[in-house]
Amino acid sequence: MDFGEEQWDAARVAEHDERLADLGDLRLTTVALDPEGEPVAYTELTHDPQAPACATQDDTLVHGDHRGHGLGRRVKAANLARLREVAPTVRRVHTWNAVENTHMLAINADLGFRAMGAQGAWQLRR
Repeated sequence: MDFGEEQWDAARVAEHDERLADLGDLRLTTVALDPEGEPVAYTELTHDPQAPACATQDDTLVHGDHRGHGLGRRVKAANLARLREVAPTVRRVHTWNAVENTHMLAINADLGFRAMGAQGAWQLRR
């Protein structure tokens, strides 16, 4: 699917986080910084306390210049460890990836995720 590049700034992130907080959801974010302190990778998990056994693995992104060094795996593993600490009732974490994203699929498999289903999408091009 071609969604185009999204533009996120501090205000949009703050608004997004505020909306989730208003819902009562717990949001866990792990960020990797380069030696200069610039963010180069991040991952997010969301947990709704009203569904104590489940959490959702949201975005994981590694800046293109920093791929291939295991940052995606490390930020995801750190965030999952933190989830275990703050929400010990969680037994399942739902995630998804495009089938062509073989690198992230391999990371997910290494972290213990397994396929439970598939979803397809169509995009009309004119």
